[in-house]
Amino acid sequence: MLSEELLIEQCRKGKQAAQEELYNRFAAAMLGVCIRYCGNHTEAEDVMQEGFIKVFRNIYEFKARNEGSFATWIKIIMVNTALNFLRDKKRFSFIEDIENVPIYEQEKTDLFFEESEKYIPSRNELVEMVNELPEGYKLVFNLHVIEKYGHKEISKMLGITEGTSKSQLSKARFVLQKKVKEWENCKKKMMLAV
Repeated sequence: MLSEELLIEQCRKGKQAAQEELYNRFAAAMLGVCIRYCGNHTEAEDVMQEGFIKVFRNIYEFKARNEGSFATWIKIIMVNTALNFLRDKKRFSFIEDIENVPIYEQEKTDLFFEESEKYIPSRNELVEMVNELPEGYKLVFNLHVIEKYGHKEISKMLGITEGTSKSQLSKARFVLQKKVKEWENCKKKMMLAV
């Protein structure tokens, strides 16, 4: 296995073995990134392939800043490729202004149960809940919560206002809280039935 520095150098020279190693090293993680945005495994694979083509075409532009910056650079390419794919498919829509969004009070449901009685969904169940969100909610949620972009950056990336980004995140969180509560109630009923 080549060091990251040597791998990048070999890829810049167009060495097929190095390109294959780079792909194999990062494909699983990048497919996960693409699935978060596309939701559909087949589309996510297509987006990932297109993303890797961009990685290989632009690898000479990469400049290492610190450890992990190469993986971050590849991830940014995948996210942007996924956003472009969704934009081309016109698969997301947004509420235009935060003023039009009803404000929801946070439910105080956790106060009624002891810590030991709470049920927590698995990572896969949470990912499934996020994937069930409307596209606009899911995009902003992933960009803000998972990728750690600020609302100003998200607004530029998606061509929306900061207020719209904030409202999409707020509504996504509300819907997810509701889904988790429903899931929790279902688990409690199942446990009581036993």
